[in-house]
Amino acid sequence: MDTIIIINIIIVAVLFSVWDLKYKELPPYIYLAYIIFAFVGFMYNTWQAVVMLSLAFGFGWLMYYIKAWEGGDSKVLMMYSMLFPISLAWLFVQNIAFYGLIYWLVFGKGRKIAFIPALSIAMISTLFGIYPIELIISWLLS
Repeated sequence: MDTIIIINIIIVAVLFSVWDLKYKELPPYIYLAYIIFAFVGFMYNTWQAVVMLSLAFGFGWLMYYIKAWEGGDSKVLMMYSMLFPISLAWLFVQNIAFYGLIYWLVFGKGRKIAFIPALSIAMISTLFGIYPIELIISWLLS
């Protein structure tokens, strides 16, 4: 992806995270960003963006249904997932699990937390090719 697009994606991710931490709810005009992310995803991945959106929709719906996430968390997951090709899907899920667990252990403590910052960190680390679970496994096996 182009550097300008990556910088804009990071800015949007930081804004989503700050907004979610401050208000615990995303504004209704998030759908404008959703359309922009969809355009960027389709521009770079075409059919893979549709598959990633479908997978993210299923996972987000499951997390919402079991009351682990709120609706905004699922929407942001769908937005972020459209940016990646299918080859990075499993690594993106690993990053979500890793950063989500760390975020929950630090900030959770039995209360409702804003999960979008963990999703944003997972998305940014996947964009830059940082996969902490693989690093930990290779460190343990060496």
